[in-house]
Amino acid sequence: MFNVLEKMFISVRDNMSYIFDRFGIYAFIRYLTKKKVIILMYHGVTAKENALDNYDTKHVSVKKFLWQAEYLKKHYSFITFSDFMEWRTEKRKDLPANPVILTFDDGYKNNYAQLFPIIKEKKIPVMIYLVTGMVDKKSAAVSSNEIGDDFAFMSWKECKEMQKQQAEFGSHTHSHPILTTVTRKSCEQELKQAKNIINKNLGHCDHFCYPYGSYNNDVIDCVKKYYATAVIIKHGYNTKKTSLYKLKRIPITSRNTDWSFVLDLFCNFSLFHHWLIVLYSYIIKCKRK
Repeated sequence: MFNVLEKMFISVRDNMSYIFDRFGIYAFIRYLTKKKVIILMYHGVTAKENALDNYDTKHVSVKKFLWQAEYLKKHYSFITFSDFMEWRTEKRKDLPANPVILTFDDGYKNNYAQLFPIIKEKKIPVMIYLVTGMVDKKSAAVSSNEIGDDFAFMSWKECKEMQKQQAEFGSHTHSHPILTTVTRKSCEQELKQAKNIINKNLGHCDHFCYPYGSYNNDVIDCVKKYYATAVIIKHGYNTKKTSLYKLKRIPITSRNTDWSFVLDLFCNFSLFHHWLIVLYSYIIKCKRK
């Protein structure tokens, strides 16, 4: 019963999003928000369609990413983090209309193997946040025979090759801890070590991403010592008033259909969907009692 209801819900949601697009509702909203910056949060682009083979749905299939990239290219303007910072620091007056930044967490090898050919061909800039302790490493989650080029991690050589084209690199700490659970000394060590390693291998590192999206005021104080920006996991637009250490990002996963991806650019519908599932499960549980 639940599967049937969810399929109906997804169908209605996607049809609604398609209608909004075709009748110009999204175009009108884009016009109203054309000076605000959207930052999208990805992890990787993979050939694996099955969610169970897809690292807990974190990685988007090549087919889905190509559709998303084409939609964004048609209706938005891709910018780099450098562009964004020049705008924030008044070094440039304006950004192109409807600016969007693509970010990728962790530095998975599929960023090089499958994402890189796409962004190179389509001239799409990206920001990749590296866990420096994992560069050149195999994933600990699965055996090396299973991961291939999907869920291992990039090498410094691959990072340098991407850097020459459309990629910028930031820090995601050295070992990916939950920073709110470690001591201040450990927090600073994670931040400093990652920055120094990236500086040594890629020349510079000014941008940061909180592991698991977890932060507090103490963590922010530490981050400010080493980085110019930091991104969080929160739906919304970024303006000149948005804190540089709480830049909002919209998470994109393999759960997104084409038209739910578009809907998520405007509102946090995925979170609404999640809580509907939670509510439905709770109602069923109560009925069984």
